[in-house]
Amino acid sequence: MLDCGPDRGLVAIDPKSCIGEPCFDAIDWVLDGAQPVSRKIDDLVALTGFDGERLADWCRVAAPVLAVAAITRGRDPGPLLRFSRS
Repeated sequence: MLDCGPDRGLVAIDPKSCIGEPCFDAIDWVLDGAQPVSRKIDDLVALTGFDGERLADWCRVAAPVLAVAAITRGRDPGPLLRFSRS
């Protein structure tokens, strides 16, 4: 928790610090379904300088796992599965 003063109050922060694969850490954001995956990859590459192919590859690997989660929540896994095969 951080005390950000009277305007913001207490703010929770993510306590886990780690050094890992930045593209792996971006998978959930890219595959959240709010926009087309290719657009989100392009946007993230423009903002961060990530390797777009590497990011896409990591997302393709994770997409089937997230598709299973979508099925268990009653959501359509089709977009994730199509992306995983692209």
